[in-house]
Parts: sequence; structure tokens; C-alpha cells
Amino acid sequence: MSDDQIRLTKGYVAFFDILGYREMTNHTNFKEIIKVLRESKADAEQLFLSGKTKYELFTFGDSIIVFCPGDPLRDESAARLPVYLSALFRRMFVRGMPVRGAVAKGQYYFKERSYAGQPLNEAYEYANSLEFSGCVLTPSAEDLVQDPDSEISPEGDLFFKEVSIPLKKQGNQKLFVLRQIIRPTREEVVKAFQKHGKSITPAVLPKLNNTVRILEEVYLSRKVPPRLKKQAISHSITQPPSNSHA
Repeated sequence: MSDDQIRLTKGYVAFFDILGYREMTNHTNFKEIIKVLRESKADAEQLFLSGKTKYELFTFGDSIIVFCPGDPLRDESAARLPVYLSALFRRMFVRGMPVRGAVAKGQYYFKERSYAGQPLNEAYEYANSLEFSGCVLTPSAEDLVQDPDSEISPEGDLFFKEVSIPLKKQGNQKLFVLRQIIRPTREEVVKAFQKHGKSITPAVLPKLNNTVRILEEVYLSRKVPPRLKKQAISHSITQPPSNSHA
């Protein structure tokens, strides 16, 4: 492929991975892990690849990467991205697979399952540094938190809140954290951290406690427009198949 055939896209890259994935694969029936991962992939595809949005999706192992071209003030897919990220986060909790993730902005290349770009590196580095289950905006992506008077009715002003969070080897840092319309209880968080053969070890307990505290802090308690609340809840709730393992 010649250089003139390589087209870079400017937009957002969201990177997620599953907390406790290594322990899951070591202590849970391999067929069950494959089944749950396939269900999670189907959830992500339903969210990001159906409808008229412009998202692109790549999954491998315990990682989910979402590519979203555009600008939130001009492009509906970018403006709605927080709604779908919030829904993906909630669905993974329902599946018993809490995730950590980050969103970065910049130029990237994605075609036929080949991808590269600075925002992917940045999103991966921030996601890997999180000491809790959640999703943050990197500094490059903070324009997703928009002016609520924008004509395109952006959702970023609803779905992110700036709070101080713990990062590996960096101490606390203020970042915008993805909010939830549906509040996860401590019992839900504990169940998600234990499901599929995972255990809450002394090393895992601080991450669990951080998750409970931060999700409580960023819970979207203020009034939500009925249209948005209905959309977010319908996207966020999915029922695992009745024959799925606890």
C-alpha cells in the first residue's frame, strides 16, 4: 500500500479491558470464558454497529476498542458516544466482567482490522493506569464535555464528571469520569468482581473499594431529560441468557 492510500481519521478512540481476566482464564472452564466473551462481543456490536452511527469496533482477548470519527459539535456519532460508552460499561457489569477504559482523541488509522495511532496508545496507557473499574477521558478528549446549549444536543455534559481518581504510580489526578444513570450498588460491584471464578484478594480489594466510591461520586443524580434517560436505560440493561453460569 502506497502512502497516498493511507488515510488518517481524526476522532476518538475508546479502549477497554476486563479486570481479572487472567484469573478468569486460570480458574474458570475455558468454554464458559469463550461463551461470555462472545456474548460481550455481541453486546458491543449491537451497541456500536447497529443503526446509522459511524463507529468501528475491534475486539480481541479481553480488549474492546471503539473508533469514532468526527467532532461532537458537528457529528451526531461523536456527540452520542458517551451514551453508548455508559451502556457498554453497564452491560459488562451485568455480565460479571467489570472493565476499565479511557477515551482519547487524535488521528488514527483503521482499516480491515489494522489500526494504529497516538490516541490508541494514549487511551491504552490511561486505561491501564486506573485503580478502579470505570472509564475516563484523557486530556486530549475533554471536548466531549460540551456546551449544553450546542445545537446538536450533546450528551457529554451529562455523562462525565471531573473527580480526583487514583492512578498507578502517579497518585491522584483529576480526570473526567464516565457517569451512570443506573447506580451500581456495592453488592453489584462485589458480585461483578467475584463472578466467573474471580476472587477478591488483598490486592484486588482496593480496586473494588475505589470502584464503589467513585461510581457513587459520579452517579448521575441530577435530573435527566426523559428522552435521554429512556435511551440510556434501554441501552444499558441487557439480560444474560437464562443458561449462563453464575
